[in-house]
Amino acid sequence: MGPDSPIRERISSSEHRTTILERSNHFITAVQQLEPFMIHDPEIAEPRTIRLFHGVRRRHLEQFQRCGVKPYSRQNEFQSGPAFYCSTVLSQAYKHPFHVHPAWTDSDNVAVFAFDILTAILHADNPPSPYYEPFSMCYYESDGEEWNTFCVENLHDQEKDTHDFDVVIGPACIPAAAEEDRVVLLRTADGHLAFQVAFCSKRSWDWLSSTVSKVYVEKS
Repeated sequence: MGPDSPIRERISSSEHRTTILERSNHFITAVQQLEPFMIHDPEIAEPRTIRLFHGVRRRHLEQFQRCGVKPYSRQNEFQSGPAFYCSTVLSQAYKHPFHVHPAWTDSDNVAVFAFDILTAILHADNPPSPYYEPFSMCYYESDGEEWNTFCVENLHDQEKDTHDFDVVIGPACIPAAAEEDRVVLLRTADGHLAFQVAFCSKRSWDWLSSTVSKVYVEKS
């Protein structure tokens, strides 16, 4: 990501904060004190710049900054092939690495990438530079049965063809442990639906790599 690498902001983590929730709350408070930002609301139609988040273990930071967005090839709820997820909610991005990337050491803290996104490009109104065609975008505005079927098929149907969307936006969720034909919604602390964005194509990954504005790094 070269000479235009994003600014790193270091967020201290006190030793007495031992639970994920405590660490998350401290991290979010520290970030919000640094600067305000506008989160994504898919219902707002006016073009604007919003901020999306993706959390990683700190050991992955150098690889990310060297290679940019390169998702793992595995089935997931919004795509049966590789997809890179961003959250509209900072706390979810922070907590994500705790669940999918266990720490190597106690000091293997979290880094959260902040992407400043033009909604006119994300919502497929304008093309992403250097491409000439807008993204192919799929948007689920609620957690209806069509959305649930879409998620379950991507997660479990080995025969399902990879879809052609560059970007999928919809309610954030995780697979249900007990029911293979359902997914579980993730909500914000105040009970609202949280949304996530899956970037599902190489051109969407290339464009997203160019939009990183900050990296918030938790330090011991």
